[in-house]
Amino acid sequence: MTRMEILDPKEARKHDTPPSFNSAERKRLLTNPEAVRNYADTLKTPTRKVCFLLAASYFRATRRFFSPSQYDEKDIRYLCGQLQVKMQEVKVSSYDRQAFSLHKKVLLDLFGCDAFDEKAEELLVEELTPLVLSHVKPKVMFEAMVESLRRRHIEVPSYHALSSIIINELQKHRKSLAATIAENLSEEDRQYLDKLMEKVVDEESGIKQQFFCKLGLQVIFST
Repeated sequence: MTRMEILDPKEARKHDTPPSFNSAERKRLLTNPEAVRNYADTLKTPTRKVCFLLAASYFRATRRFFSPSQYDEKDIRYLCGQLQVKMQEVKVSSYDRQAFSLHKKVLLDLFGCDAFDEKAEELLVEELTPLVLSHVKPKVMFEAMVESLRRRHIEVPSYHALSSIIINELQKHRKSLAATIAENLSEEDRQYLDKLMEKVVDEESGIKQQFFCKLGLQVIFST
């Protein structure tokens, strides 16, 4: 089955890509708070210092952590100038996963934020329920989830993680409605509704759905 897309591909890539700073933003956001700079001073290699500081800057801007392989070369060059180290001394490919994982925990603590975990997901599901029941557009749900996490000072996860939550909740709602209908319809009602319904494929999501063609009401059956 084709996976439902909550954002279009360009928007999804933007969510999962570090922000692109202009010169003014770079000067402001790549100058980190004193506590962050003090921790960076304890790191032994230019690579770890630069990667840590850049992770901090991106997190301040987006409440997200990104793969070091995505770090912008212009931002790396700017930090090298701040630290007075040569670009060739910074090897992002050698910034190991263990160090990155530790530094994420340190940054969450320094910025007073929580990691995105099972508890955070439960909060999002609770907030999604009225939106699902009100048939709010999935994209609006996604934006509301991101804003909720930022407001609560919780790390914002990947597009895939957030879209999966929305898709799961929509599917659960559809199954619940389908079960309710199946439980309460008589055979005569079923035959009548079958005449009103038509299977179509949603061009945006690729998901097959059934519609009440004559009544103009979308039903909950998706395959």
